[in-house]
Amino acid sequence: MNNLPFSRDRVGECYFWSLGVWFEPRYSTERLFIAKLGNLVTVIDDIYDAFGTIEELQLFTNVFERWDFQDVDGLPEYMRIFLNAFAGVMIEIEEELRKKGTLHHKHYIIELFKLLVRAYFQEAVWTDTRYKPTFEEYLNVSLMSFAYPMVISVSLCLMAEDLSKDTLDWLLTVPKIVKASSVVCRLMDDLVSSKFEQQRKHIDSSVEIYIKEEGITEQEAITKLNEMIENGWKDINKEWLNSLPSRKHLNLLALKFTRVVEVIYKHEDSYTNPEGQMKENIELLLVRPIED
Repeated sequence: MNNLPFSRDRVGECYFWSLGVWFEPRYSTERLFIAKLGNLVTVIDDIYDAFGTIEELQLFTNVFERWDFQDVDGLPEYMRIFLNAFAGVMIEIEEELRKKGTLHHKHYIIELFKLLVRAYFQEAVWTDTRYKPTFEEYLNVSLMSFAYPMVISVSLCLMAEDLSKDTLDWLLTVPKIVKASSVVCRLMDDLVSSKFEQQRKHIDSSVEIYIKEEGITEQEAITKLNEMIENGWKDINKEWLNSLPSRKHLNLLALKFTRVVEVIYKHEDSYTNPEGQMKENIELLLVRPIED
């Protein structure tokens, strides 16, 4: 990603994120794949959110809809560079699925990525047209653009030995625990990053939308959003405690991914600004020796 200087480079941070979910040695391959995908998704986010024109983004989205990364006519060079890197990781994932005998998972991974880029493009259209979504409209799209519905479900596709068609179809519906996880994560992110986001051309976050929609103060809105986060955690715990055996793995992944977000977004957006607590956490976990 050295040829894409406009984008955040978060290789170490993405590995830390994946390590918070899969620390066991037997999941080293899956951990690396999710770290790679996390970094790629960060670049996609920056392309849609901060760099691409709406015309470029339409073409970029069309490439994902076709899922043909050779057909890039009309795309600017930076998008071609990215898509080449993205296609390379997808080939690696396909080979891993083939080794495991789970190549049928590939179709669902593709569809999950399409859901993600559609959400990114919708937000880009809102920004370009200066459309002011309602809180419900915003949440429906931004839960997807946080990328957890894709990341959690793709993680299951990578780690599971074999998933039935019913289970794979269920993943595309965004299961309740995945939605609850996304609510927690999206709102936590918004609470610590909304002021920065409003310094540039960007759609309002949940904080600003809720203030305007409900006619309340910023502090009252923050209190209500924190209540929604707590309710999201209650839904996660309920789904986890009532897990069917066939859904235990997905529910555990959703629980673990949400825990990681509690570390990253509890007091600040340490993913966007990693020089503080994020750097300290990575050094403590991966660099400094454990003292007796």
